[in-house]
Amino acid sequence: MNLLRLARHLNAIRSAPLRAATKRAATLIPDLLGGEGRSRALVNITLDITYRCNVQCEFCFLKDSVLYEKRDELTLEEIETLADQAKPFGASFFITGGEPFLRKDIAKVIAAIKARGLKVGMNTNGTLVDAELGAAVREAGLDYIIFSVHGPKEIHDCLENRTGAFDRAISNLELFAANKGRTRVLANCVVAKGNAGSLDRVPDVLAHIPLDGLTFQHETFLTANEVARNRAVWDVLFPGRDMPMVFESSGYGGRDLDELDREVEALDRRDLPFPVLFKPFLKGEKLRSWYAEDMDVKGRCLYIWTDTRIEPDGVVNACQVMPTPMGNIRETPLSEILNGTLSREFRAKNQEAGGVFPACARCCKL
Repeated sequence: MNLLRLARHLNAIRSAPLRAATKRAATLIPDLLGGEGRSRALVNITLDITYRCNVQCEFCFLKDSVLYEKRDELTLEEIETLADQAKPFGASFFITGGEPFLRKDIAKVIAAIKARGLKVGMNTNGTLVDAELGAAVREAGLDYIIFSVHGPKEIHDCLENRTGAFDRAISNLELFAANKGRTRVLANCVVAKGNAGSLDRVPDVLAHIPLDGLTFQHETFLTANEVARNRAVWDVLFPGRDMPMVFESSGYGGRDLDELDREVEALDRRDLPFPVLFKPFLKGEKLRSWYAEDMDVKGRCLYIWTDTRIEPDGVVNACQVMPTPMGNIRETPLSEILNGTLSREFRAKNQEAGGVFPACARCCKL
């Protein structure tokens, strides 16, 4: 993502808390060079508030995972405690799942985070966000919301494995956007096998809605070869420890990359009433590398130095692809977990591996 595209993305979503981001920028280099794996700033907390979901998306990397069955969810009071612990960092929250609106107290959760002066956004499949719930989360102070729209009706319903999902999501999105107030409203389309050749139809079904942005997100996956390479690196860096993996895949395959290349170029050129963004923006050889059997991982993971991810039961993970437990907020304060022995070791080992693991291939955080 070049600087111009990054600026467009940040302007559309406006999720980064200025104070936390400024502190991270000022301390990142000393932390990276310190050699101890210590991180002095936290910019964002991704809170997987539930793994329950009312749809079954074909591309969901959780649906076949052991994580999917976890049900021991944090209570509202425990989330309030977490927000108290996040406040000194000035970190924002991104609430996801699962489907967050399956939590009956979701508006209270948002209100609790906002009461601490923190930014909060969320994503949703949109099927449950009726007029009452939409009003409740807006009044609670929700900063932004991302609705999933993966194609026109027949394609969207097929990808989510639920008849009527498109009609409900679009109806709720229309109502929410018409009354959005200060909440920014975006849509996200996963670039999947099932919507190949129809990506250009997504803006058409959304053009009448006052969106703040539409994102096309390339599917995340790992091939068997990449998993094997990651295991080899893991066994050297963490001898005797099991390697955690959210998902393993035999590869993407079966995709006309020339057609996808043309679709991306056409979408990038369209004149629409809202910005069109790509995560990441891939053309030509970069696109082919993404969908190759063995992707050459480049760059450096900064996510483990700026963010953290918390499971529904309070387990804190350093990484979403390799959910390596660092502790549990039910047992240990967040600040202690973030710079505890396990967290510092994971960051140090990541640097030893060159800043990325083979499993970092296609991670949306890289």
